[in-house]
Amino acid sequence: MTYEEALDLLPVRYAQALQLRRLGCDEQAIAAELAVEPAAVGPMLQLAEAKLARLLAEPAEVAPSERRGLQSQSPPEV
Repeated sequence: MTYEEALDLLPVRYAQALQLRRLGCDEQAIAAELAVEPAAVGPMLQLAEAKLARLLAEPAEVAPSERRGLQSQSPPEV
């Protein structure tokens, strides 16, 4: 999985924070753009990085919907 594919699987706010940092924004600018307290940016980035790292470490054969736990349908009853 590529960085961009993994980024697409993150919650939007985490992906935005990582993208802004990648563009060179500091924590104050990220906070202003995302309308959050500046003190929240550091922890948000840490969580985003951890989630991104887990996604990048997963085997490629696992479907994206399964990674995110979106396939929670029960098997058909017999």
